[in-house]
Amino acid sequence: MKVESLFLLFLGAFFGIVGLIYWFWGYDDGGGIMLLGDQYVLKDGFSSGYGFDGLVAGLLARGSVVGVIAAALLFGFLRSGGINMEMVAGVPTALVMVIQGLIVVTLAGAAYFIRQRQ
Repeated sequence: MKVESLFLLFLGAFFGIVGLIYWFWGYDDGGGIMLLGDQYVLKDGFSSGYGFDGLVAGLLARGSVVGVIAAALLFGFLRSGGINMEMVAGVPTALVMVIQGLIVVTLAGAAYFIRQRQ
């Protein structure tokens, strides 16, 4: 437990320093990262939803490294396929969110029934 805590502390400090370096000497015209876009305000819908995809992929993997890779590929293919379906066939990309929701509900139900059976 102590090794993991020290490792997490080290990584947090390391990436904090990296963020500080990018803040002062970033790629945005010689200084600073463009955090709020070129209008310096956050726009509605600025998030692409990758956080939700990562969370669901982690839940789907259930702590397995190979499972994380497989789940990340699954959700990457779903997202990419949803964009292509919208362009080619006119299917709304919201269908991908519905499919992801069904996967989450199915996993939750399966975990519940497995726990009840034991």
